[in-house]
Amino acid sequence: MGRLLGMLGALFAYLCVGTVVALAIVVGYAVAHGYVDATKFERITDVVRGIEETPKAIEKQTKPTEPSEEPSFDEIERQRGIRARNIELREKSVENSLERVRFEQDRLSTDLNRYSALKGEITRLLDGKTDEAVKAGRESVRELWETIKPKQAREQILRMFDAGETNEVVAIMSSLGINKRAKIIAEFKGEDDAKKLDEILRLMRQGIPQVLPINQARDELNKFNSKAP
Repeated sequence: MGRLLGMLGALFAYLCVGTVVALAIVVGYAVAHGYVDATKFERITDVVRGIEETPKAIEKQTKPTEPSEEPSFDEIERQRGIRARNIELREKSVENSLERVRFEQDRLSTDLNRYSALKGEITRLLDGKTDEAVKAGRESVRELWETIKPKQAREQILRMFDAGETNEVVAIMSSLGINKRAKIIAEFKGEDDAKKLDEILRLMRQGIPQVLPINQARDELNKFNSKAP
């Protein structure tokens, strides 16, 4: 009798162990293939251990998520006020930037006008000094031609003419006394001298070089008139 009870006890133990092993195999397979997640596995473990899930936990799992509360009218107005203020600040910043640009433009225009005026004054001063220097140089040459022999003056005139200083020759010849000029002209002999003398006399008749600035000013005026609407 005792042996029979012992055999029945052993058989019962084997059955329990086998059930646990089979259950472990099934659960492991389900977890491996994604049929059971961590939450479900924890719940199965609690059931095997005899732990029941509390009503609060069930309520927490099944309770739907409440939607967020709608913003109040005051909050909406406050947000609108903030956005309006931001827009106002940006507009003010743009206006200040434009005002600064206009200020810089006005200052630059004033500086350019001052520079143009100063440049004009310096240009007129330099032109005046240049004219004085040219006149002084011509006067020195005129005095020299007045004192040297007419033949020597003719040689200097031809060298200047060949060097392209025709206007200077004409200007100095025009300032000579009539008697000295006639004596120098009398020294121009030969066909080549005659051609050069004719060119000098032609320019003297045209008022060269005194009329050159006048002609230049007339040309500038014509260009301005042609561009005018």
